[in-house]
Amino acid sequence: MKDSLIQLGTHKALKGKLTSNDSRKASSSMSDEDWEDLDLRAASSIRLALAKNVLPNVKRIPGAKEIWEKLEALYQGKGISSRLNLKEQFHTLSMDEGSRILDHLSVLNHIVTELETIGVKVGDEDCNTTFPVQRKERHIIRNFAKTFCKTNIDF
Repeated sequence: MKDSLIQLGTHKALKGKLTSNDSRKASSSMSDEDWEDLDLRAASSIRLALAKNVLPNVKRIPGAKEIWEKLEALYQGKGISSRLNLKEQFHTLSMDEGSRILDHLSVLNHIVTELETIGVKVGDEDCNTTFPVQRKERHIIRNFAKTFCKTNIDF
């Protein structure tokens, strides 16, 4: 989502409006009306990207910065329960028979990214495992392991 806001040129709204009392230099080139327009466009873009079941959590929040902070609080929990849940997902992930290796790696990549987002380093001890896969898929898993785990995987 942040990348979408950058592409739209509305990402500055996530920082909030600078005031004259702010120690950072306030941009004199943006009027209050321009700032309000930028904030409304950013908030609208965020809401449009949300799933229907998430939207009620931020429906009444007017500003982009406040919406962003609320979503971070709801979904980017850095508590012990989030860590344990993601670690469990990582260690119990298994590939269903007949599924594509790329789909499985996509799920694995998502879990690793979520772990890294909340500050959990995926180490070599997490990656040392054996994968029963076909010969043509081995290079894909080896590349993934070298990228994220900096280790070799045995087949």
